[in-house]
Amino acid sequence: MNKNRIIPVSLVLVLLLIMTGCHSWTNFTTYFNTYYNAEKLIEESEDEFQYLAAKKRTRPRVLVNKTRQIDTKEDFSRKIPSFMVEFIITKDQFQPVKVKLDSVLIKGSKILTLKRESDYIEKTLYLMAQSYFYRSEWLPAQVKCGELIDIYPDGEKSPDAHLLFSKALLIQKKFHYGRLMLSRTIDIAWQLERYDILSEAFRLQAALAIYENDEKSALRPYLQAITQSGSSKLKARWQLDMASILYELGNFKDAEIAFYDVNEKYSPDYLGMFESFLYRADCLSRLGRFEEAELLLEEIYEDGKFEEWQDYTFTMKMNLMRYRLLEKDPAVLTSTLLAVEEVSDSAHTGNKLALVYLFERGMDYYEQNDYKSAQGYFSKARKTRSAIYKSATKMYRNLAELSNKRRSLHRYMNPDSISIRTSGVNHGLAKNAYKMARIHSELNNLDSAEFYYKLAIDLADRQNPQMAKFMYAYSRQIREDEPMASDSVLEKIAEAYPNTEAGIESRRLLGFTDAFIVDTVAELYKSGIELKKFNDFSYAVRQFDDIASNYPKNQYAPRALYAAGWIFEKELSMRNIDSAIHYYSRLTSKYPSSEYAADILMSLAYLKKQRFGEEVPDSLRFDKLAKSMKPIIKKRGVERIIVNPGINVKEKDGFDFDKLSPGNLFEASKNFFKEQFGQVTKPLDEIDSLKVKYDSLKNMDLDDLKELADPKKFFKLDSASLNSSTLTKDSTFKKNPMPTDSSQKGK
Repeated sequence: MNKNRIIPVSLVLVLLLIMTGCHSWTNFTTYFNTYYNAEKLIEESEDEFQYLAAKKRTRPRVLVNKTRQIDTKEDFSRKIPSFMVEFIITKDQFQPVKVKLDSVLIKGSKILTLKRESDYIEKTLYLMAQSYFYRSEWLPAQVKCGELIDIYPDGEKSPDAHLLFSKALLIQKKFHYGRLMLSRTIDIAWQLERYDILSEAFRLQAALAIYENDEKSALRPYLQAITQSGSSKLKARWQLDMASILYELGNFKDAEIAFYDVNEKYSPDYLGMFESFLYRADCLSRLGRFEEAELLLEEIYEDGKFEEWQDYTFTMKMNLMRYRLLEKDPAVLTSTLLAVEEVSDSAHTGNKLALVYLFERGMDYYEQNDYKSAQGYFSKARKTRSAIYKSATKMYRNLAELSNKRRSLHRYMNPDSISIRTSGVNHGLAKNAYKMARIHSELNNLDSAEFYYKLAIDLADRQNPQMAKFMYAYSRQIREDEPMASDSVLEKIAEAYPNTEAGIESRRLLGFTDAFIVDTVAELYKSGIELKKFNDFSYAVRQFDDIASNYPKNQYAPRALYAAGWIFEKELSMRNIDSAIHYYSRLTSKYPSSEYAADILMSLAYLKKQRFGEEVPDSLRFDKLAKSMKPIIKKRGVERIIVNPGINVKEKDGFDFDKLSPGNLFEASKNFFKEQFGQVTKPLDEIDSLKVKYDSLKNMDLDDLKELADPKKFFKLDSASLNSSTLTKDSTFKKNPMPTDSSQKGK
């Protein structure tokens, strides 16, 4: 019996040894063949991003008073919240490590597929989640973090996965779910004593609260953590973080007390101790307690254990000197301070806190309206990447652009002499004024912004659609202080520029319905005609093309193509034959039965012959016809316009061509002769009869047209009814750049 029992036990032991050996072998091969390389690739990528340098902090943090920064207003329209931008890997950062991150995903997939029994599945899932996150693929990163949390809820990497999941949600502006995930991150980090994860989660909670303008909620996580923690070192860390938030928000009174408590109540490490002393001294300086600040700075400057950070202390001494000078006279600049700054520049290179000092010196000059000196300091402050780099760069560029635009507007700077200039002449100046207004608005110079918006409106061409943009910006600028005036400007935009982006937005803000515009296409056509009158041909053609492209079934579509082709054929210098052919061809192909297509058939044929260098046949030429008619008509005191495709139009004052089209040409002629001769029935009846002949004119040969060119045969007028004394200079044609609906070819 005993022997029989020994055999199975031996077999079990052998099987256990085999199984243990297999599992160890699986772990061994997984680690050295795949996981080790994947982990190394992630570390190399993070080195490239400088993530590890941020985690292993050996220098004091650089805190910035955000209330002094101009660009502190949150732009909620941005795709990524400002407090999450630091976690985004830019294209420049990503490109060198793209292959490495791809390799991590490939190796991770192999482990998940072939090595399911190994102990590296959890870590592999996290490596893959990191790789997706660094590639800015938020959803796959969330999926891998979710898989890890589901399979290993209390695993070693669970706090890391929770935190990464939270970051992905916040980057996508999923704040509700991000807030919930941060709360779960804090719970699991407390449970597993991952205090590094705790600190990061608290910081994100505070940043989210500040982003949503809830400063009290920003401090709450730290107060709760200090209360719950039993470690004096951890309490010191979170107390220092809370004091730092108060400092950056500009609450120096409470920040000074919070920095004081770091050393008095808790046990910080040397770095935390130095930071609390340093920034408490700066708070004292800002509060005007100069003697206390000076004593504290001297103490830490002479302390041997803080010797490696003396450059930071030296910067705070310069700040103390600056505060004292500003209290006496904000405009004073002593040679002593300049000398100290030169010492700092040469002796303390790489001191990022000094860059913050330079930025604040620039802000001092900026607030004194000394933009040139301010620009010099902002230039120095942006010489390397730091916490102040973005703000310094923005201020430098804004001031540089202001200087350039001001020079171009120098002769228009006197507000008493501003008046509306001639159309089109000063549009470039108007754009410069608009840009200056935008910059002043960003810089919170509200009066200057309003002044330059007004200047842009005064200088701009009334018929230019950009006028709507200028007026809309001005309306927004004055909205808070003058809401009634702002609404008045919006009403003008909605009425004068209804189809522009600013016009549509103005109607929305005013609550106007679409019925406000009676006929959108008609307004577009009218806008094109008005722009053409002021020689703004590019915008006019844009309006006409918009009608033809977006409203092809509208009655204005063929008219718009006709007008666009007419501009290219007749108006633009060095006539653009190709463009004229393009629009005329669209007209004849899409609207062949329209009166406008019939009117330009001969012109289109002429232009095509001319474009390809072919001989123009007599049937397409009106040179002889025009020459034969002019002497006869001039004798009668009237100079009619014979439009030859190869000859520029000559026009006279006295006749309104804006309402002229092929269909109403004869009716307009009747009205003209009624005005000149009174009740003359015979020629008016003959004009009516010519309506029937209109469509066949183009098919007549040159001799028939010559016969019609004789006024006596054309109108059947006798010499008594039509004489030179009857027609005066005032009865000649009114000058107009272009007939609205028709040229007068062949009439």
